[in-house]
Amino acid sequence: MSTWSNWRDIEEWHEDANADEQGVYQIRLVTSQGEVIPIPRLRGIDKEGKYYIGRSGHSDSKTNRSFGARLKEFLYGGHSGGNLYSMVEDRLREAQHLKNHKLQYRVTILSDEYIEQTEALLIRFYLEKFGELPPGNRSLSKKYKSLLED
Repeated sequence: MSTWSNWRDIEEWHEDANADEQGVYQIRLVTSQGEVIPIPRLRGIDKEGKYYIGRSGHSDSKTNRSFGARLKEFLYGGHSGGNLYSMVEDRLREAQHLKNHKLQYRVTILSDEYIEQTEALLIRFYLEKFGELPPGNRSLSKKYKSLLED
């Protein structure tokens, strides 16, 4: 796997040199000062504050779009994780420790043949570690369930 980019505020997606690339991305919750907000999970605390694990690209899927396109959809509609976030954002901000939170993302550029497998592995690792999916990943598709099995 290639290396991860630095974390950036999600509103800066259009300024990212990787915006036209494809691969896997992660979205996390941070304070307004950029400090990670730990998220309690079933089997521990996610100290990295991951909200969503996703992918762009992969020519055999409906997500055959760039990082920039997927992040724009996350913010403005047309993305399941972003739609969920939009529904709960006001409720999140009612909690004192989340009042001024913001979202950050990072990406890793991958060739088409590795995108789907890498996303599935990252979700599997999260699921095994915390006993549940990241908050913004609502469900596993049938295709991914087979990739997650031993």
